[in-house]
Amino acid sequence: MTEPSELVGVVERRLDFLERLAAEPLRKHELVDALGHSRSTVNRAINELEAAGLVAGETDGYRTTLPGRLLADGYREFLTVADDLAAAGDVLDPLGADADVSPAIFRGAETYRAAAPDPYRPVEVLDGALADADAVAAALPAFPYPRVAERLRRTAVGGGTVDLALAERAYRHAAKRFADDLGAVARREGCRIATVDAVDVGVIAADGVALLLIFDDDGTLHGAASSTDPEALAWAEARVRDLIGRGRDGGEALAAMDRAAASATEDGPAASGPRDADASTGDTDPNTDGHTNTDGHTNTDGHTNTDGHTNTDGRTNTDATEAAGRDAGTGAERSDGDDALFRRPDSGERGQDALSTQGFHAVDGDRLAGDPDPRGPLRATASFPEVDAGYVLDRTAVRDGERRSITGLLVDGLAEGTDHALVGPPGSGKSTVCRSVAVEWYRSGRGPVTYRASGGGEAFTATERLRERVTGGDGHHLVVVEDAVEPGAAEAVGVARELADRDGVSFLFDAREEPYDDPDGLPLSPADLRYRRRIETVRVPRLDEREVERFVGHVAERTGTVPAADPESLLADVRRADDERVGELLGRPGTPPAGTTRDRCPGWRPRSRRRSARSRAARRRPRTSRCL
Repeated sequence: MTEPSELVGVVERRLDFLERLAAEPLRKHELVDALGHSRSTVNRAINELEAAGLVAGETDGYRTTLPGRLLADGYREFLTVADDLAAAGDVLDPLGADADVSPAIFRGAETYRAAAPDPYRPVEVLDGALADADAVAAALPAFPYPRVAERLRRTAVGGGTVDLALAERAYRHAAKRFADDLGAVARREGCRIATVDAVDVGVIAADGVALLLIFDDDGTLHGAASSTDPEALAWAEARVRDLIGRGRDGGEALAAMDRAAASATEDGPAASGPRDADASTGDTDPNTDGHTNTDGHTNTDGHTNTDGHTNTDGRTNTDATEAAGRDAGTGAERSDGDDALFRRPDSGERGQDALSTQGFHAVDGDRLAGDPDPRGPLRATASFPEVDAGYVLDRTAVRDGERRSITGLLVDGLAEGTDHALVGPPGSGKSTVCRSVAVEWYRSGRGPVTYRASGGGEAFTATERLRERVTGGDGHHLVVVEDAVEPGAAEAVGVARELADRDGVSFLFDAREEPYDDPDGLPLSPADLRYRRRIETVRVPRLDEREVERFVGHVAERTGTVPAADPESLLADVRRADDERVGELLGRPGTPPAGTTRDRCPGWRPRSRRRSARSRAARRRPRTSRCL
């Protein structure tokens, strides 16, 4: 009897003979022609295979025996798995030896590593599998990117089925971040959500595609394997069913959270946008980043919002009301809702109702008209007429050893066709700079400007209408979107990506630095995350003494007031109050500058009535240059 080790050697050496003779019997001279071997090689191979019992002579030639066929099939399967695993490379490195993974998942699979030069490729593949899927079975140790929950919701509310098993850690994260989306899934008939102690590797089966998702220890996506092999798909579905069967029901709690959130929305203040059956809503948790969610929640850091809501420190926002009135040229508080921030009945925006409702408006001559208030930027975000009148200080940054206007740097870069993002902490003056860029762009005659202010309308979904608007006119069209990291504005990044290679369209986004610097926390699709790497990022610089000196001189020139404290003391006061946050003097246009409040520096005072009168007279003269 041939020893097993010898048998393996025979199969390895003569695999081509076994596979060829399994198909049909052949004589030796036919094998010479069929396999391209010499007669002597064929003679040795047949003798060796006969001795091992793997082939047998028949009247019409030699044929593989049953043991020979089974061994050949098994060895071929081994070689296939070996090739598949070799192709997977370092994608599997984070998995332990006891990870419950079938080799079938690698059969004919494409593998993707979340690394340069294409780190977002795995999530793009995942997003492609989930988009418009009619049935999804998934087991996840973590959420690869925020929109997974939204994709699952779309499948469920569209009449599809979702089976979801979540590791305990992922479930807690979902209950905090995605309770509305997953709650909507849980409430749909035929959908199940279960929680298990641990999921060692992510598995997804969606409309004929099986995915294996490998995560690093910190929960970031390390890589993925994608297969359409029927056996791979069957294994993925069975794996999810098994985990759900062994897990604990998690859908009931999520559904209850979703019902509670829906009830609160109905009973409380209106949200900034409608909650569509197939669209995700914002977070249900309070933010701590200085902005109010579009669902009416309250912040906890005491910063003034731009939507008229009240902060936890008792201060009510005046940005939206005062700026709206000034933009309308009246200086009065608005009384016709958030959409009045830019709306003007005869501003030529008829037919653009969807964009207007969702916060997009033209910056044009009508928008810049009005009676600007030189003190307005000290109380709230500067209105467009105030920016146009030169009442805001043009922030500068040191570039190549000299101070340069941030507005000028942005305008130059945008004019070259590069999309930009202005990034900084809450209240660092991003909105004021963006408005300065918009005014400079329009006044320079480069082309039209379309602007979306933070909290200026419903959640943005009219992507096709925006594309039509910015590609249909003359000149180089600039689109400015404030607070682009908010869910209600994030779709604009997708429009920018689609138009990135088109001449004559540029996008400027402003974003809070904390979520912007954490791509996994952005409400963007994988393709948008990939495009984000192409956006030129400009950071709002930290205040220095020279910038404070410029601010003091600017305020004195425009308002006729001077601080009792010197610039160095003002800067020290600012940094003692909040270190890196520059919303102290310049960066928080909605807050009086440091030194204007009685408890900090009660010395901001008019220089004289004569000087104030001269300033007022000067303001009535046409503006001839921008104040730098």
